[in-house]
Amino acid sequence: MPKPQAQVLVCVNERGADSAKPCCAARDGLAVYQAFKDRVKARALREAVLVTRTGCLKHCSRGVTVVLWPGNFWYGGVTAGDVDEILDRTALGGEAIERLAMPPGPDRRRPSRRGPDEPLPVRPRRRPRSGALADPGRALLGRRRASSRVSLLG
Repeated sequence: MPKPQAQVLVCVNERGADSAKPCCAARDGLAVYQAFKDRVKARALREAVLVTRTGCLKHCSRGVTVVLWPGNFWYGGVTAGDVDEILDRTALGGEAIERLAMPPGPDRRRPSRRGPDEPLPVRPRRRPRSGALADPGRALLGRRRASSRVSLLG
């Protein structure tokens, strides 16, 4: 198979019925995946576009999540009716669709306490502990001695 020019990742993650969090499978993720597969096949794009179903992409609260590579396009709330537009404009054209676009990946970083112009802090290097870490040769000798003591006692 030749290298495709685009890859479409479709979330089909399924959580249990008792889960408090939503999932893409309950919002027709599998139907969207199948629509991509069918349209790629019908339009003879199998060598240009690779469609892959995935597990959770961490945006299930925004509806069915679709990611396109290259370009790192993340779309949320995708339906089967959006498939042709995504194929034409993004997979083949490299253009974002603003009404479906969302920021890439969850941002779980803690807010920064430094100002926008402050450089990142430099951590001081830790001094090696005295003993084994200060002299690697000594550490090896120490291990040999300990193992020989064990064998004598055993």
